[in-house]
Amino acid sequence: MLCMNVLLPPPVESLMLSTTTLESEVTSDEGTASRSLHIGGRGALLKQLSMPGRLQSKAFQLQEENSIHMNRFHMRRKDKEILDGASLGNILKAAEYVTIAMCSDDEPYLVSLSHGYDEQRNCLYFHSAKEGKKLEILKANNRIWGQALLDHGYSEGNCTHLYASVHFSGKAYIVQDPCEQRHALETMIRQLDKDPETLIERMIPKDMSPAIVGRIDIDYMTGKKSAEVNV
Repeated sequence: MLCMNVLLPPPVESLMLSTTTLESEVTSDEGTASRSLHIGGRGALLKQLSMPGRLQSKAFQLQEENSIHMNRFHMRRKDKEILDGASLGNILKAAEYVTIAMCSDDEPYLVSLSHGYDEQRNCLYFHSAKEGKKLEILKANNRIWGQALLDHGYSEGNCTHLYASVHFSGKAYIVQDPCEQRHALETMIRQLDKDPETLIERMIPKDMSPAIVGRIDIDYMTGKKSAEVNV
């Protein structure tokens, strides 16, 4: 199978089977959309890529609705706040795993996932078994909250802990397109393995149909770190 372009427009198919999401509007308008990346409790707009005017208005409307729904708070320790998107992305790429919170029928659930961060699409990819509690919950409610943590341990004699972390929200989807599935697995392996190309050649099948690959489209990010930690 020849895949000429793996950075495809986001598929309409979602775990929620919704036809009212921004993704479906982008597909129907044949426009190019990107997610908006927010940083800090102030919700300052960091990045907004090209998007037709009507969809851009819709994106800002969704962001405003999300801000109201999530009840954003100002960060108290401004000296620890991460204000640049590159550093947020570095943490997502350096973290060994992310922890994802989800909820169904008022019952919370947490799962830690190996992942790959695609900074071009501002999304996380993960691999999954074909069935399980995680997938059942996401079918009912694909809105998630996640955390990536770089733990540098306790600082002896200073009564403090050294860390860098990113919190993010978004929606989870099952990837249907074989080319994007392959791109997702390659993204994960390149982030996790010291010799990725050899592993990619050996591990990724030519036939991607049995693979269950998920994507989390990030719509909000905030970061915090100790002053002594560089990211």
